[in-house]
Amino acid sequence: MKIPMHAFSVEVFANTLGNLSRVLEKGLAHATLRKFEPGVLLAARLAPDMLPLTRQVQIACDIAKNSVARLAARSRRASRTTRPPSSSCARASRAPSTT
Repeated sequence: MKIPMHAFSVEVFANTLGNLSRVLEKGLAHATLRKFEPGVLLAARLAPDMLPLTRQVQIACDIAKNSVARLAARSRRASRTTRPPSSSCARASRAPSTT
């Protein structure tokens, strides 16, 4: 039986991005509980040579989008470095500050 590559890739990307969304939501919950600005986590780097979390999320989304577009033989959009944050990032950055 032949299984299309699309079935393998889209399911994996959807699962991975769903997990990433849940991690971002946990970060928002942590920031809210500890009463600090969620933007601090979004700008954080685990090591000095790493990109900020917002950029890493953008890269993960772009990889998923461009890979699926390529499998579907569609043109890929160029990534913009000034793009607005993803919905999870936007939710985290709009969280009320209670300091």
